[in-house]
Amino acid sequence: MSPHFARIGGGTVALVALLMACQSPRFDVERIVRAELERRGWPATSVLVIGRGGVLANVGHRTPPDRDPQDLVYPLGSIGKMFTAAALHRLAEHRQVDLGARVADYLPDWPRSWDAVRVHQLLGHTSGVADFWFVPEAARLAGDPSARATDLARVMAQVPLEFEPGTRFSYSNTAYQAAARIIEHRTGLSYDAYLSHEFFTPLDMTSMHHCRGDANEMAGHILRHGRPVTVPNENYETARGDGGLCGSARDLARWFQAIASGAIGKGTSWDTYALPQRMPDGTNVLYGHGISLRPLGSHKKLGHHGAMAGHSAMVGWYPTADLVVVVLASVGGVSADAVEQAVAAAQLGIQAPAPIAGEPPPFHTGRFDVGPFEVSVHAREGRLWLESPGPGPRGPLVRLAAASYALDGDPWGVILHFECANERCPTIRLQMAGMEWPGQQVGR
Repeated sequence: MSPHFARIGGGTVALVALLMACQSPRFDVERIVRAELERRGWPATSVLVIGRGGVLANVGHRTPPDRDPQDLVYPLGSIGKMFTAAALHRLAEHRQVDLGARVADYLPDWPRSWDAVRVHQLLGHTSGVADFWFVPEAARLAGDPSARATDLARVMAQVPLEFEPGTRFSYSNTAYQAAARIIEHRTGLSYDAYLSHEFFTPLDMTSMHHCRGDANEMAGHILRHGRPVTVPNENYETARGDGGLCGSARDLARWFQAIASGAIGKGTSWDTYALPQRMPDGTNVLYGHGISLRPLGSHKKLGHHGAMAGHSAMVGWYPTADLVVVVLASVGGVSADAVEQAVAAAQLGIQAPAPIAGEPPPFHTGRFDVGPFEVSVHAREGRLWLESPGPGPRGPLVRLAAASYALDGDPWGVILHFECANERCPTIRLQMAGMEWPGQQVGR
């Protein structure tokens, strides 16, 4: 086991046996899960909660009655980044890839203007490579059923780096597509074939595969006027490395079981997989390589959020509490992470954030760059409002503390912290989609 994994593991012995333990749910946990899902009115959703006593809840909300909820297969979106990063760390362990090397050393068609980008910077979202979803020509390709990830790569090769590599954090799906191409170039296997060979087959994660969009995968929906409407599948071929994997709640729990047991990471090449990053300006980034490290209260947490057209997902592992919570929903544009946090908080004895009285000060406003996009905070009708490009968060905020706010009505979904001095707030930390996004003020 990597020394870093050993430090974060805590009570790993109990977790190793969790999936083999008693399958009888604890009905108080089920009641919490069902109440949370009923309140939100989502279509088919699977929630799996595993704790020291085994499976605490295995809830299927509006799922097929003849199917085990933990075995239903959903598109996982960006949760797949955990596996992309793990594959490159495994190649580093086998000395087939140097994480500190230039990406250009492994991809012959890598743009010359991106020459300074290192492999580990792809995995930590510090490469400066723009996210293709915010480049209109590339985003249109992602919606073309005939397009492939290589088509996106050709378009993105014409886009300059957004900043000097390694100097800041900015979430980039494009970077993870490049990571998948490195895996394919170095192994001679397709991205998903390598993951199956190295991880999914040995760990008995039998549901995991590159999405096919067939009847074995849960159909996607959006909520329109509060009612679920079926939507077409996303083009999964444009989502290799950054998303596009499908799998079950049971197998996502198995992944963290394998980390806890030492079956995933061996040697120093794995030290940075689950290690926070520190930027040259001193900003501490709670994201490792394909793993969000944003805690819940005082509890360490590893996990990731995922979103695809018609699907939302979140997985969180709390190693010192031997707790895993998986939420897989067949509806897009919703906060699976809010449900995961609400359920975990109930198990960990953490109170939900509660609003406090008091009008916000005028300097808690402005435009902030949080990486791939900007958010705006402005005053309206005596309160603050958050705005961001779709599908990002927007709506009125309630005050939780002197410089902290949450979206009204959903205290676990989006939380905004201002970092201020002398009535100026040059930086923020935006908590959403299971992550923390550091931001810099760019205007009033």
